[in-house]
Amino acid sequence: MLPGPVFIGELRTTARCARHYVARTILGFVLLVVIGCVYRLVAIESDAADGTLMGEALQRFASMCYVGIIVTQGIAVVAFTPAIVAGTVAGERARRTLHDLLASDLTSAEIVLGKLAGRLLDVFVLMSVGLPILSMLTLLGGVDPGEVATIFLAIVAVALFLGGLSIFASTLARGPREAVIASYVITGLWLALPPLLEGPIRADWPRLYAAVEPVEHYLAMTNPFAAAGRPANALRMAGLLAIAGIILALAAVVALRPVARFQESRGPRQRQRWRWRHRPDCGEDPMAWKERHILPQRGILGAVVRVAVVLLAIGLAVALWEPAVAAVRETYESGYGETKYGLACQFNEMLRIVGTIYYVLIMVCVSASSAGSITSEREAETWLSLVASPLEGREILRAKRAGVRKRARPLVALLISLWLLGLVSGAIHPLGFLVAVGASLVYFRFAVALGTFVSLISSTTGRAIAATVAVLLFVNGGYLLCCLPIASGSATLLGCTPFLLAVAPLSYDDARAFFEFFPTFSMYREGGILLWAGLASLLCYGIGAFGLNAWADVEFDRAVSRPTRSGPASPRISVANQD
Repeated sequence: MLPGPVFIGELRTTARCARHYVARTILGFVLLVVIGCVYRLVAIESDAADGTLMGEALQRFASMCYVGIIVTQGIAVVAFTPAIVAGTVAGERARRTLHDLLASDLTSAEIVLGKLAGRLLDVFVLMSVGLPILSMLTLLGGVDPGEVATIFLAIVAVALFLGGLSIFASTLARGPREAVIASYVITGLWLALPPLLEGPIRADWPRLYAAVEPVEHYLAMTNPFAAAGRPANALRMAGLLAIAGIILALAAVVALRPVARFQESRGPRQRQRWRWRHRPDCGEDPMAWKERHILPQRGILGAVVRVAVVLLAIGLAVALWEPAVAAVRETYESGYGETKYGLACQFNEMLRIVGTIYYVLIMVCVSASSAGSITSEREAETWLSLVASPLEGREILRAKRAGVRKRARPLVALLISLWLLGLVSGAIHPLGFLVAVGASLVYFRFAVALGTFVSLISSTTGRAIAATVAVLLFVNGGYLLCCLPIASGSATLLGCTPFLLAVAPLSYDDARAFFEFFPTFSMYREGGILLWAGLASLLCYGIGAFGLNAWADVEFDRAVSRPTRSGPASPRISVANQD
């Protein structure tokens, strides 16, 4: 009977977890920083010498604070709800405790809905941090109390939908890492598909848009971007998302026991890749061989993620086809660097926007995959046998990092292919192509190093993923909330990799201006500051990746409570492949 003991257990677990209190404190601090930045901006625009806002300036301050708080809370809900909810059922399965729950007198509804309600309650508490501020803003004028209630209800519906999606993914997944990655990928498609279908595809491919228009219509009704600033659309969106979230939660209840029986019947078998030639021998590096040729079975969600990536690639190809053809024709007629109509420059701007969004998605997937590289071994009960082997910590960690990078190659290759298309079409200068590729590889290596290090010192995959994503959010732009009240300009963008990667694909006009004015660049010019900020960013992230790898290699034995070996090293045994 609901709420049941599972719900009570989730409440006690989250109440004793320090990271939830830290998250609420950080969100409250971020909201205060947003209010401070808005106050500073309004005071400068209204020429308030003593800092006192009156009349119209006070109303403008209230309306801008309202927008900033709503946007901040919306981003927090989208960013943290999958991480909080997706590891619930999958975590029980990874810890081998799900069969105990299924063998008890608890029903599937008590297990699934109890876990979902306990985690969503924590999300709602996180959302309520800004509610008192929004209530007080209505007293200053410029903010309609009814609109505040409507938008807040819409955010609650978004959290309910993402919670239902995450708990359904957690029910189907074999481990928390798979569930979290699938939840983020599907969430990204849900947010990105309606603008993509409504914009480039509708303009350049009218027949294709006519075929998918019904799907796009219903997706647009549930998209927060389409409902922004429209209370009527927000209410409709809230109702649809709430219904979708309830349906997904009920689907998770129905699928819990059949999926558990199906996965138990198949057992922890390993997935082998189809290959053209015979699998090579193990050789003298068994850990690297395992990460390269033996991968855990991904199940249904693995197929869903792969289909989502294929759909994303097809969508990008369809959206960029017409601008790319126009840029190629202009370059063929005028030559590289000589544009008549600016089509290559327009294509460059489109590639920057699409490439940055896709880079953020890859960064989330890479960080989540690396964060579960070691904790997944612990949850699969294979970590003790791995630590007890003659393998050194450096070999284990190096193989884990190489395995994450190898699995991310298709995603990174798609990103590089976008820039390569811009290079061929004349939209991106060769220097910009090299800078973009080099910078992305450095940033991805940092994400892999950070995720592996956090996974080494974490006890569960859920905690490792949450900590890794939180650190990446902070170093990739979250720190700007602390810098904006006291400083501004290009120098503060040192760690904001999405912005720097958006600037990196230089067009021919940008490269020409760079080479013409490079002798006059200095630390006191905006262009020079941006240049030095980019170089310092590459240096800092490269040093950070090297430092995290070295620190993990040195502290491996202590972190896993492994006794330090003394005496001569164990002899290497070359194991030949028998199949």
